[in-house]
Amino acid sequence: MRKYINMKPGSEPRYWEDGKHFQAWYPLHVAKDLLPGKIVGRQFLDSKIILYRDPDGNPVAQTAYCPHIGADLSDGAIVEGQVQCPYHHWRFGTDGHCKHIPSGTHPPRAAKIHNYPVAEKWGLIWVFNGTEPLYEVPTFNGDESEYIYMARERPDVIMTDSWIQGSNGLDFQHLTAVHNMPEEAKPGKVIFNDYTVEYPFTGMSPEGWNRMYGGNCLVGHCALPIPTNNYVIFCTNAPEPGRSESFWVAAVKQMDGETREEAEARLEALDQFLFGFFAEDEYVLNGLRLRLPGDSKLIKDDLYFGKYFEFLDRFPRAAPLD
Repeated sequence: MRKYINMKPGSEPRYWEDGKHFQAWYPLHVAKDLLPGKIVGRQFLDSKIILYRDPDGNPVAQTAYCPHIGADLSDGAIVEGQVQCPYHHWRFGTDGHCKHIPSGTHPPRAAKIHNYPVAEKWGLIWVFNGTEPLYEVPTFNGDESEYIYMARERPDVIMTDSWIQGSNGLDFQHLTAVHNMPEEAKPGKVIFNDYTVEYPFTGMSPEGWNRMYGGNCLVGHCALPIPTNNYVIFCTNAPEPGRSESFWVAAVKQMDGETREEAEARLEALDQFLFGFFAEDEYVLNGLRLRLPGDSKLIKDDLYFGKYFEFLDRFPRAAPLD
């Protein structure tokens, strides 16, 4: 029987065995859309989490189902800085513990929801699958203040696993054949670290580079065929097996002799370019059944694409906290 990697009818799951998935940072929401006093529910790792801001404006990410009966807390409300369950009005603090039961019963110690590591960076809300992050939030080099940037979520769910979208970063045949990257853009050396993959990407600029985090995030400089000093973070959430949600951050640095308005216009052009860039792959990804190494017909040009699978095989995985 042929082996396939995503969850379309007739396919087999990969990297979801025993309910576990990659311990990685996942983008869950555009930060400016996470409003104070509001709860947002997002599908995450074949379960669900809630996002909201604490009284100081910091993001909080917690498991979404009330430990009492199992109501969906994203249907609740923020009351006195706490998450109020819609079913019996139990309230939970930012530490996850139940703080209030309307009947006056003292909340039992076991009545809690679980907190995920969460960060707000590059205009996105990131959540880590685990109790402690294993590596930093995906980032460009330098501080956010050095960049002009915007973050965006694509509106359509892609019918393939998040890590399969991420594989594009090491599929150099795809990048040259479909996206018209020059042959000289193919790196001579790719470095596989514990949690990241790095390589020079100098086809557009001698300073160009790409860095992959886990299997779901690609950060790059000068990787696109438009004026230099462009930067992109392409990243995906894993709501459930066989589905992925796409986000990106487009960024520029203001160049010498360039006005702020000119840099912002360049940023807008980059953002619009990305819509078309990712649309070129969307219909293919929605129909893809990626073959496992051994069943696929890889050639010498697929050297690093094959090593990517080995990287994923080693990558730590964990079940969601609920």
